[in-house]
Amino acid sequence: MWSENGKCGAGMVDGWLTKAQTLKRLEGVAQRPYIIDPFISFSVNEWRRKPEVIIQQIGRSVHSPEIIIRSSAAGEGVNPELPAGFYRSVLGVMQNDTQALCAAIELVIESYKRNRIPRSYDQLDEVIVQEQVTLVELAGVARNYGRTAGYLYVDYDESTGRTDTVTQGGACKSIAILRASRGSENRWTGLIRAMAAIENALNVQHPLIIEFAMSRDGAIHIFQARSFGRSQPMRELQRMPDSKVVAAIRKAQADWNPRWALSDMCDWNPAEMLGDRPRPLAVSLYQHLITNGAWNRARSSLGYRSVKGPLLEVILGKPYVRMELSFLSLTPASLESRLARRLARERLDRLREQPEVHDKVETNLLFTATDIGAHKRTSELLEHGFTRNEVARIDKHLKTLTNNIFRGYLDGLIADYAKGERLEVWRRRNHHSEPTDVDSAVRLVQASVKRCRENGVIPFARQARLAFIARDLLERLRITGLLTKEDLTAWWESCPTVAAEVASGLSQVYAGVMGTQEFRDQFGHLRVRTYDIESPRYRECESLQAWPLASRTSGDSVVAVGPPAKIDAALANSGISINSITLFNFAREATLARERLKFMFSRVVSDTLETIAYIGRCLGLDRGDASFLILDDFDNFDRRGLVRRWSKAIEGRRRTWEELVGVPLPPVVFTSSDLEYVQRLESRPNYVTENVIEAKTALLMSPMQIGQIDLTGRIVVVEAADPGCDWIFAFRLAGLVTKYGGAGSHMAVRCEEFRIPAALGCGEIFENLRDASVIRLDCGRKELRVVSRH
Repeated sequence: MWSENGKCGAGMVDGWLTKAQTLKRLEGVAQRPYIIDPFISFSVNEWRRKPEVIIQQIGRSVHSPEIIIRSSAAGEGVNPELPAGFYRSVLGVMQNDTQALCAAIELVIESYKRNRIPRSYDQLDEVIVQEQVTLVELAGVARNYGRTAGYLYVDYDESTGRTDTVTQGGACKSIAILRASRGSENRWTGLIRAMAAIENALNVQHPLIIEFAMSRDGAIHIFQARSFGRSQPMRELQRMPDSKVVAAIRKAQADWNPRWALSDMCDWNPAEMLGDRPRPLAVSLYQHLITNGAWNRARSSLGYRSVKGPLLEVILGKPYVRMELSFLSLTPASLESRLARRLARERLDRLREQPEVHDKVETNLLFTATDIGAHKRTSELLEHGFTRNEVARIDKHLKTLTNNIFRGYLDGLIADYAKGERLEVWRRRNHHSEPTDVDSAVRLVQASVKRCRENGVIPFARQARLAFIARDLLERLRITGLLTKEDLTAWWESCPTVAAEVASGLSQVYAGVMGTQEFRDQFGHLRVRTYDIESPRYRECESLQAWPLASRTSGDSVVAVGPPAKIDAALANSGISINSITLFNFAREATLARERLKFMFSRVVSDTLETIAYIGRCLGLDRGDASFLILDDFDNFDRRGLVRRWSKAIEGRRRTWEELVGVPLPPVVFTSSDLEYVQRLESRPNYVTENVIEAKTALLMSPMQIGQIDLTGRIVVVEAADPGCDWIFAFRLAGLVTKYGGAGSHMAVRCEEFRIPAALGCGEIFENLRDASVIRLDCGRKELRVVSRH
């Protein structure tokens, strides 16, 4: 039988309410903070017997001119894992068009065949006919369970005015909302109240998902509410109690510095280097080696402004770069302080307008070297309150900075390599064997960090900055038309990095030309996460054997590109005191030095981690325990009561880390309220090459899978790929896709070197790629699309 005004004519499905029954129950809530638009429901069997009667009833009961036909299949009750929108809904049906109405109902019923259930349930299949919401502000899907139950996770569309964009798999935005958010009401307050009321009305014991729309008057319209993930109740699924979530957020907000502007991928990109939620030891190493001062010393030695304060801030266990310091540190030291600070603040304002480019600030926002060509990028400052005189002064100091760098780069290169060699000599002398006792091992850790910082990290950071300048200048030549994209691709291919050596070594191991021990001696220190004590080194890999026909080497000779005379003229006209030969030599040497010095200092980092692992073993701690130590634990080392003190500290940090790892945090934070309303940014991957490729994928989940998987002809999908992933280039990859990675990252250099099409830094859309079996990557058009899934 069928019923009007939401009276359900079918029974419950295995004790679960059908969609129509759920809407009826929600409709009966007094003083509800949401709207259930008028609807009727009827069974499929009833439609088959008397469609004309149902059409008449629709005309009497649903009064809006436009209506929507929704599914209420028994399968949605029997299989709660079905995604929202699995069955068909038809929008925009005119109520007075009987033919269109009947056709829409048939389309919905036909979609029930997508997921058939036992025939005994067929009689419970229903259809809902409902008034359609108009003047939609936004619409989407919200769920009350993620990794913490204290948040409301929302996928929504606010651009099309449709209510089915999200459920049909269209492009959408995402936000995680702390349900205990405080302060004035905003656009999400009504949705939070609606979810709470629905949970009470349905006596929710399991995670809940709702489909909703927000009309322009702020009212929340509910289309569906159903449980999902029923195998576990919500109280067992959440990782951290709601009270602790709120307390942690409030503590972070209380400690918030209003001057901060934070990014997880700007400048020294901690998300790529350390991961989204690294353990304390990795963060501590990164801070002591790089972000507590070495980065600033290297930068200021080149003529950039020296700044005060640590570059890294850790918020709720997630490391961020302080962009206000980063931006200021990339202004010329000779530029008057007032103008430099104003420039840095103005660039931050531009980033607030387009936060999705936070991993591309050096190419999209900042002015870190002089321009080549008549048009100066700094001219855009005239539109943001700067005078022509101020812009001219900024240009003048950028030109002076750039020319000073060119004048001193050869001497600096020689000095930095010399420091790297001294570090290697010291390493061989001090890390040639395992320590003999804990006390000497502790002293070795302390000395290693200091030596590595002074003779490894600072030279590397200096050459890395020069490599970014070189990349920027070559890109300016391309933009001015003096180089083509193919010119640059060919030139980058002629710059062999350490990756080529790793790839060649693995191929030689396969061919029997190089022994595995020889390979381990050269490259055994590499690990996928450079600062992670739990990430295995190449030395620990049982198999180093690659597959045949896998060898893929880059060029090793300088490629002449572009018209030298025209490039020389452009450099001269821009006031740059070098010619094209010097520019390309500079670019090549800085790029190679950056990669070589990183390779050299990472040896000491790797050995230091092994020494810490040795200390842990002596004290009964495994690597997992040791990952919760910090370098400050090794200061004022005293063996008395050490195991008890360290065990207590490890337990406290482990408990905090496990609690905080589930708290969603944004990639960019401008205000403390961003910690309550965690907006996912629009993803803009960094594409490498202009190639188009469609191929099967290879998802790398384990930190080290050498010899376990053939990557030939595959598009490799991996969350982050630092130089420890160089082994993958022993294969003829079809492409590379990563969640984290900038335009000038180590992986971008390698993909250019090997001409591998890549989409680096895909951000949140990366999660949609994990189950992809075939991907199409069009780098020229900057498009990434899943062709099929597993």
